[in-house]
Amino acid sequence: MSHIKIKQLTYRFPDQSIGLDDISISLGKGEFVVIAGPNGSGKTTLCRHLNGLIPVKKNCISINGLKLPEDVGKIRQLVGMVFQNTDHQLVGQTVYDEVAFGPENLKLSRKEIDQRVVQSLRTVGLMEYQGRSPYTLSGGEKRKLAIAGVLAMNSKILVFDEPFSNLDYLGTKMVLDQILKLHQAGHTIVIVTHELEKIIAYADRLIVLEKGKIVMDDQPSVIIHEVEQFGIREPYSSKTGQGLVKWLN
Repeated sequence: MSHIKIKQLTYRFPDQSIGLDDISISLGKGEFVVIAGPNGSGKTTLCRHLNGLIPVKKNCISINGLKLPEDVGKIRQLVGMVFQNTDHQLVGQTVYDEVAFGPENLKLSRKEIDQRVVQSLRTVGLMEYQGRSPYTLSGGEKRKLAIAGVLAMNSKILVFDEPFSNLDYLGTKMVLDQILKLHQAGHTIVIVTHELEKIIAYADRLIVLEKGKIVMDDQPSVIIHEVEQFGIREPYSSKTGQGLVKWLN
């Protein structure tokens, strides 16, 4: 059964340039999907449709049987977005407040909110920072905090937009390790990126966009040697005949 169904999704920007052109995809529950393409290919635009951040005018997106736009509130609980610039997501005075923000807006009981916050902070390893200001965290820690925020909403589908952007080695390792643990725990993972090196060896599926269209969709090992024609760098290990080597040992 498909977790996410997108049927003939087309989107134009206010200046009438094409953002997405007749996109149809089905994603299965628990899949690990990488959506790649050069800047301007439509990657982020596609993912912002998944939880109604960009409104749709007709029922061309359904998630677990819920449809946009009528079920947008329920879908936003199911689909958690972690943006490239996590500073834009920060709203709380403390790490604890940041994670509590979403559950509080669901009007949950204080007990339920506290349970969700503690569990989410423990999952990402930030429990000891709960009283700190989010702005004092490192880049990798801020991204983990954003992950905790969507976990506290009980999001089953996690969408990451350029999750390793502007992170050093330690921060990248920290975030990648967290993403892999979440996938092992049963979450559906969607990674949006223009750079495959760190993530592609873990993915079940690679979808390549160009000018708002899907130009490739298959297992990474099947199509990895063809990605450079679409402006995506082929991973070094693949280019040198070693196959897709995992970035974390």
